[in-house]
Amino acid sequence: KDTYFDQAISDPDENIRILALRAAKQQQYKIESVVAQLAGDTSPAVRREAALTLRGINTKTADELWTKLAMAYDGKDRWY
Repeated sequence: KDTYFDQAISDPDENIRILALRAAKQQQYKIESVVAQLAGDTSPAVRREAALTLRGINTKTADELWTKLAMAYDGKDRWY
């Protein structure tokens, strides 16, 4: 599994990176680790999906990731 997630997370296509987040959530597979790798992504769509992936996770790490995602908001993407 690690190899497939690593490939998807580093794929140049943002849709594949989003798919990696959704798959991690569905499979309950290292969710916080996957989000941590993508929380600083250049794509607002990936960061938006990362925020959705963290929904319902109540850990200190998740809180830190929420903060990182919130700080990345540029005020232009109304869906973020």
